[in-house]
Amino acid sequence: MSLIDQLRAEIAANPNAIADLRALLDALDPSKSQPRSSGTTCPALGTMTFMQATMFNNGEKEERRRNTAQFKVSLEVYTTDPIKVSQPCWSRAISLIENWTFKTRIDQRLEQGKMDATEHARIAHVWEVFQPRANSGIELYMGLIGDKGTAENKGTNYYPGQFIAAQITGKLPRRPLTFAIATGDEFTFFGEEDFDTSDMKGQPLRGNAKAQIRADFGNRFPTSWQTTSPEISQF
Repeated sequence: MSLIDQLRAEIAANPNAIADLRALLDALDPSKSQPRSSGTTCPALGTMTFMQATMFNNGEKEERRRNTAQFKVSLEVYTTDPIKVSQPCWSRAISLIENWTFKTRIDQRLEQGKMDATEHARIAHVWEVFQPRANSGIELYMGLIGDKGTAENKGTNYYPGQFIAAQITGKLPRRPLTFAIATGDEFTFFGEEDFDTSDMKGQPLRGNAKAQIRADFGNRFPTSWQTTSPEISQF
C-alpha cells in the first residue's frame, strides 16, 4: 500500500484525523499558539531600523465592502539589524479617516476622557499643519494607531500619541503626496518622492496596494531596499 493509500485509510478510519493534525501543527506554531496581545504599541521611531508603509486604496464607496475604509496603511516595523523582511517586529493595518470626521473624533475622545490634552494638542497641531490649501484638489486623511483588543478587552484599543497622516490627491488616479507618522514625542515626514509603486524586488505592487515607503533609519541596509532615509523630529 502506498503512503497516500495509508493516509486515506487512516482518514477513513478516523474522521477527526485532519482536525487533529491541524491542531497539532497549530500547537507547534508559536504565532498561533500565542495570540497577539492587546496594547503592544508601535516601537518608537528612534528604535526603528527599517519601516515599510504600504498604502491601499479599496475603491470609492460604491465599489468597496461595507464598513471598509477607502484608504488603509499597512505598517511593518523592524528594530533589529540585520532584518528578515518577511518577519517584521511589529505590524498593523491602520484605517485612514477623512479630514473633518477625524477631527470630530479626536475632539470627542478628549471630551470623553479617552485622550489627554497634550496628546490631543499634538494631533490637532499636525491636523492644522497638514490642511490642504483651498481648491488645491488635495485631501487630508489621518488615523490613530491601535488594535482590536482582546476577548477580555473588546473594542479598538488606541495607543497614546501614535498616529499617521496623509495628503492624497482628490482626483483619479488617487495617489499619496505626503505621509507622516508620530510615536509619542517623535515625528517623521515623507514627501511624494519617497513613495514607490513597486516593491523591494522591483515588482509592481499588486491588488489594492498603490504606493509604498521603505524607510531605512540610518542607511543600514542595501540602497536598493529603501526609498528614503528619514530624519526624526521632536514635537
